[in-house]
Amino acid sequence: MKRWSISSADEEKIKSLQKATGLSEFICKLLAVRGIETFEQAKAFIDESELSDPFLLEDMNIAVQAIRQALENGTKITVFGDYDCDGVTATVILYSYLEAVGGEVNWYIPSREEGYGMNIPALENLIKQGTQMVITVDNGISAVNEAEFLKQNNIPLIITDHHKPPEVLPDAVAIINPHRIDDNSPFKPLAGAGVALKLVAALEDGDCETVLEQYSEIATIGTIGDIVPLEGENRTIVSRGLNGLLNTENLGLIQLMKNAGLTSDRINSTSIAFTLCPRINAAGRYEHAARAVELFLCENNELAKSKAELLSQLNTKRREAEADIISEIEKQISENPSLLDQRVLIISGENWHHGVIGIVSARILEKYGKPNMIISFNGVEGRASARSIDGFSLYKLLTYCSDLLEKFGGHTKAAGFSIEKGNLETFKQRVYEYCAINHSNMPVHTINADFEISAKDLTEKNLDDVSLLEPFGENNPEPVFLFKNCIIKSTRALKNGKYTSFEIDFEGKSYKALCFSTAFADFIYNINDNVDIIGVPQLNEYQGKISIIIKVKDMRYCGFKQERYFNAISTYQKLRLGENVDKKLLNRIIPNRDDMKTVFDIIKNNSNLEKAEIIALSQRINTCMFRVAVDSFEELGIIKLNKLSNNIKINKGVKAKLSESELLKKLASQLQ
Repeated sequence: MKRWSISSADEEKIKSLQKATGLSEFICKLLAVRGIETFEQAKAFIDESELSDPFLLEDMNIAVQAIRQALENGTKITVFGDYDCDGVTATVILYSYLEAVGGEVNWYIPSREEGYGMNIPALENLIKQGTQMVITVDNGISAVNEAEFLKQNNIPLIITDHHKPPEVLPDAVAIINPHRIDDNSPFKPLAGAGVALKLVAALEDGDCETVLEQYSEIATIGTIGDIVPLEGENRTIVSRGLNGLLNTENLGLIQLMKNAGLTSDRINSTSIAFTLCPRINAAGRYEHAARAVELFLCENNELAKSKAELLSQLNTKRREAEADIISEIEKQISENPSLLDQRVLIISGENWHHGVIGIVSARILEKYGKPNMIISFNGVEGRASARSIDGFSLYKLLTYCSDLLEKFGGHTKAAGFSIEKGNLETFKQRVYEYCAINHSNMPVHTINADFEISAKDLTEKNLDDVSLLEPFGENNPEPVFLFKNCIIKSTRALKNGKYTSFEIDFEGKSYKALCFSTAFADFIYNINDNVDIIGVPQLNEYQGKISIIIKVKDMRYCGFKQERYFNAISTYQKLRLGENVDKKLLNRIIPNRDDMKTVFDIIKNNSNLEKAEIIALSQRINTCMFRVAVDSFEELGIIKLNKLSNNIKINKGVKAKLSESELLKKLASQLQ
């Protein structure tokens, strides 16, 4: 279960913004809750701005002079990219431009086996093939050894990157990175494709407009794929690129969009993130990212069609591998449910595909709502991907465990590391130790909503006006709202039960709600239940009639006291881990015989754990006490709890005395 965070804005600021901009109250409220409170801020956000002068980036002049000289001299240039979506598109942009202006140019992208960024064996081969200059895109800022190798071989190196620079920079002719300490460019969070776009604009004497016209659709895919904030110049790139995609002449893009079922009415940042970007990334994960570059450079329609089909096949392979790994993880949890008691979930397996475990980690985070580490061992060597939630830093955790790791890196909520199998158990204990010391009460996975919406806000005009805030993405998510006190009027299965559709009464009006995260068999709510919903209202046209549907992000029963619930869950977790609990709390969480009877009656009539504990709360049985009672029943063989599905099954005919419960006896002894 997630914590809900509902934003709000000052009414006076909303009115002031409405008066200044002439926009509707609904849109002004959306802007205000996102920190946009003045006319100038609103104009800068909504209006498409120009890209800033590319020569404001440090070393841009030096890079342009060196590249122009190389072009004049017929120097063989290699564009050295990366195997993800951003690296692929950045490679395509710079290579395409240099080739178009007559350059002697080729490109190189390492395989995942080679690892991220430049490597000396690859550079040795490139030099043997005649490379006389290397320009990196989306990598290189940490390549100190590789830069030194190139210098020793008299190969000029120009680095274009957007990752955080280390203290010691590589020795290169030029280093273009908006995050350099001495960089004075106004916009920092460009993707690698955005930095490559700026370099091309500089080579065109700063003509950003022409360059956007030629390359914005490719840069858009890289910018969305790298999940950089869609604000400022990134919004400009993506806005222009989305328009460009409607009429793109790139044969590879045309075929890839066809293959993904991406029609003109569905081209937006979200659809690109979920259809095109995964296909491009799948090439690097399952064969070679070169296949994606070749697709975008393809000039033959039939060849483009076959290459686009290959990327889709690789993406299908990726999804199958993802499903297989998740199935193995759930099998481990089913066999050892105590794994879920830990504050951080650590799961390992043999020969899981390294290119998929990051996606799997994100899926596990969403399902179980806790930080996790997914480790794939190939023999004694393990590689891992980790994902976390707000308030829990993976980087700090891995730093605490660094002596047990071969290497590690990443950010607060996403990280990776390498570990030897012999260190795994010690590593787990170190992780648990760190959590107990620093996060006795773990932060909770949170879902955010812009504000509580009312039925009067749900107009065709308001929902149509939401497009003013597009493109949506990182730091500018699609608007999400709280629908409070809805009554379920009917339910039905979609896609053979894969999804759930239900009708609600919201403030006296009927709306269809779609729940794509819950199978119909797992939908715990009944007709006439009162629920709160966090969701996205959208316009839907069918047979010429426009209606409003709600895409459900999360839902729960009305009146749910979330702070009471999460405090109780935190206490319960400490009990499960054998940690000390305040005696004052113990008095409130040890169930007596009447409490046990109440809990049994609830679960007898409600086989879903989540639903049963909500009902228990309404009967003044706190969640920790409820869970203790359920655990006692399971210990005594009275029930069977499936922690994957949260399904409770009563074992008929089993009789046991509560006094025989070791858990209850242990808790009672702690009170002595």
